[in-house]
Amino acid sequence: MTLKIKDENNIPSLFSSLEGLEGMSANVGVVADPGSDLAIYAGAQEFGAVITSKKAIAKLYFMLVEEGLLDPEKLPIYIWMNTKTEIVIPERSFLRSTFENNEAIEKAMKLFVFAMDRALAGQGKMISALEAAADSFVASVKGTIAGGVDPKNHPLTTAKKGHSRTLMGKEPRLQKSISREIVRGA
Repeated sequence: MTLKIKDENNIPSLFSSLEGLEGMSANVGVVADPGSDLAIYAGAQEFGAVITSKKAIAKLYFMLVEEGLLDPEKLPIYIWMNTKTEIVIPERSFLRSTFENNEAIEKAMKLFVFAMDRALAGQGKMISALEAAADSFVASVKGTIAGGVDPKNHPLTTAKKGHSRTLMGKEPRLQKSISREIVRGA
């Protein structure tokens, strides 16, 4: 009885696949046109913001009155406008806090290694490892948004939204905008 062993050399295709990954990276974040309302909102939430526009301060006054959170008899607008010089939006980091979260990093790394092992075994492509890690971070960022980030919302914000969850509006626009893009670097 004879034993035949058939071997296939996949090393050249593995090297080619690895070379294809050279210079590639994944961007994970808010998909919105720069300057769009969504991009401005996301930036203000991620880093915080200070608004000094008199028009915005006046609008805030009327919104507070409308919601019954401010009595115009006790605090007339002329006093409000002379005392209120800014509106502060506190920092609620949803991207940076996720990317610094060890649990999110470990989850992405496990998926990366799993996909890489499959590719090395000829059961997938190397790019799948990068995609798996990026998709994991997308899910983690969306989870951070869904879980809310301190500090709590201002009572006016809660009244306007109808709930107290931070980073979540009446529609989850910010959460839905989180995506990833695989890019080839220089």
